Amino acid sequence: MNKCKALLFSFVFFLLLMMPACSSDDGAKQSPEKTDQSSALNSEIDGNDGTFVVEEVEEVEEVEEVEEVEEVEEVEEVEEVEEVEEVNVGIEKEFVTPDFSEEEQTAVDAFALVYDSEAEWEVKSLHLETSDLLEASNEQYRAGNESMGGISLRPTGVNIEGDIATIIYDVLFGANPAYESLERIITRVDGVWKVSRDDYCGFLSSARTPCS
Repeated sequence: MNKCKALLFSFVFFLLLMMPACSSDDGAKQSPEKTDQSSALNSEIDGNDGTFVVEEVEEVEEVEEVEEVEEVEEVEEVEEVEEVEEVNVGIEKEFVTPDFSEEEQTAVDAFALVYDSEAEWEVKSLHLETSDLLEASNEQYRAGNESMGGISLRPTGVNIEGDIATIIYDVLFGANPAYESLERIITRVDGVWKVSRDDYCGFLSSARTPCS
């Protein structure tokens, strides 16, 4: 009986000794597999992350390059427009003298002469009614506008009906147009085109010159 117990005890003890060893072997066998799987998984993750990062960086760089190109093009276009505007400002539009008939030319010449602040009074007075009453006003008109290069009217069109000519004109301060496409009349008296006193004084008033 005692011998049986001793054998049983020895068998149980042997089993107890074998269990850790088996567990250790199984763990050893499983560890490489787990390590391999973990490494593979990590490599896959690292690989994907790296690819995604590279692709995102490339896309950002492409977008930045496109934006830079667009900004450069916009700046160049703005500079070109500004240069064109500067050139246009520096060049006055060339005035084309209208092709008037002989009768029309006579009317517009008399008209322009009367309203030219720099014109000689002796010549101007021939085309101004009651000129003997307007010489002092004309001198004020000349002196008051001398600093700006004088005032003159540039005829751009004319319509003659009988002895009345309607003149279309621009007002020039010096050589620069100030007002465009205005209208006034001049009347033919005894074959001579003349500006009435009322019309002349009306224009001088707009030029801030008193008229007697």
